[in-house]
Amino acid sequence: EEFSTDLLVMAGAGTGKTRVLTHKYLSLLKTRKCEVPQIVAVTFTNKAADEMRARIRQELATAYQNSHGSEATYWLRQLEFLEVAAKITTIHGLCFALLRQHPVEAGIDPQVAIVVEAEEHLFKAKAAKRALNILLAEDEKGANLPVVLALGSKFFLEQLPALYSVLRESGVEIESLSLDGSLPEAGAKLVKIRNRLTSALFRLKQEATEVKLTPRAQEMLTTLFSQWSGFQKELQMLERMTEEGLKIMAELLSFLPKNLNKQLRPAIDEVHELVEQLQTALVSREAERQKPVILAFLRYFDREYNRLKQLESKLDFTDQQYLVRKLLRDHPAVADEYRRRFAYFMVDEFQNTNSLQWEILQLLRGDETKEGRLFLVGDLKQSIYRFRGAEVEIMTRLAASRLDRKGEVLVLAKNYRTKPAVAEVINSLCRSIFASEAYPYQPLIPAEKRETGVETGVEILLAPEDEPAILAARLRRLVETGEVRIRTGETSRGVQYGDVAVLFRAKTHLKAFEDAFRAEGIPYQVTAGVGFYARQEIQDQLNLLRLVESPEDALALTGVLRSPFCQVSDAALF
Repeated sequence: EEFSTDLLVMAGAGTGKTRVLTHKYLSLLKTRKCEVPQIVAVTFTNKAADEMRARIRQELATAYQNSHGSEATYWLRQLEFLEVAAKITTIHGLCFALLRQHPVEAGIDPQVAIVVEAEEHLFKAKAAKRALNILLAEDEKGANLPVVLALGSKFFLEQLPALYSVLRESGVEIESLSLDGSLPEAGAKLVKIRNRLTSALFRLKQEATEVKLTPRAQEMLTTLFSQWSGFQKELQMLERMTEEGLKIMAELLSFLPKNLNKQLRPAIDEVHELVEQLQTALVSREAERQKPVILAFLRYFDREYNRLKQLESKLDFTDQQYLVRKLLRDHPAVADEYRRRFAYFMVDEFQNTNSLQWEILQLLRGDETKEGRLFLVGDLKQSIYRFRGAEVEIMTRLAASRLDRKGEVLVLAKNYRTKPAVAEVINSLCRSIFASEAYPYQPLIPAEKRETGVETGVEILLAPEDEPAILAARLRRLVETGEVRIRTGETSRGVQYGDVAVLFRAKTHLKAFEDAFRAEGIPYQVTAGVGFYARQEIQDQLNLLRLVESPEDALALTGVLRSPFCQVSDAALF
């Protein structure tokens, strides 16, 4: 119910943050702080926006039904506004709506459309090829071709376009990129690291004479020191990172596994660290040579990509944000209009916000405000979209500074979704996992009390490879040995396959688990699985239907003849 200051709510999964957002929205209406058109609610997905709108619609309808007279008129008006004027949308949806209202100021076609994902991929592929051709065609000094050959066409046609997307998502203007931040001391640094590496190996050789070595350690060190002069000569000749250089350094370290000798571990660690520094220095030096070429390619790519979009009168998602930022920066009157129109801003999944989006929200809010106008909700632990440009640092900085000393930070800790036994295990694991992060771990606090006298357990299977086979074998052993007991009243019995549920984060590798279960003879049932139409029995029936529809379909005919419908063997057919 706090409206006097901006609020940042740290809300983990299962803490009811959607309920809190809806409650805040309705509180603004109940207290007459705002009406629906004055509230901007930004969600991360269209689905979340639809869900929030549906909840608010239900609450507004209830408020209308339970009121009379002028009060009923007010709630009916809010219901009407919700359908025609509410700003409950994604950041991209908000930006597109603003651009459609100001096409002239934004410099876009009033009928502009949003490019679909397939079109965007096609445009970028064409732009990358065109940019690479220009890069090589305008290479008067012959400096670009060696870099292109060294990095490979895939780097320019796939990896740099991906980098371009990340840069733009974070608000970087490609035309403003420069060659600042060069490393002129790279050459001197290389010499220094090589000398330190020589000294470190000399110290290691001295220390090795003072400790007791296993025959294996003795043999490896003897071989290393006998070959060191050759290694040293090769490393001295390296001026940039090459495949041969990587092989030399890998071979050098192969003689120094970190478990070679406990007493020599500090000296061995030092050698490993110096080899890593040498690799970094070589890469940095090479990057200095490549940087102008990469920057030129990005500029050509940016120009060609924008040209292709303009020809089709299309914008991509990042264009919308760029153009809105430019609109609000370059047209103060437009910015002032929206600052007067919008009284309150709510942002869900704030941990997924990037610098460009946060700047747009600040431009819309303005600085001249006495009361709070921001309600931000997010969970640092769920920041998993860095690859899309999300910057969790924005949220951590605001939390540390209490919204730049203009607000308060609240924590929703009570979890309504997780069982106490599960929460206990999650907290135990995550405290150590998040210990190195720049923000403290907020433990899950279950709303439900733990049942007394109920035994629970957790077993973690570390499966570096072939996880489906390892899991299937473990499940079979659990059932066959009866080591896990299921309580049934006063008695207990061994666990059966029907007592087991296997939950997946994604269905991508579901078939591999099905194959492993079948190999172990484990009965299973898939709920909401994938690959339904790929199953043989479904394909057989589809072939029959195709044959009925098109009797001349030879492929369908062959499938039906080989199926259980006709049971004709391959030998008879072919």
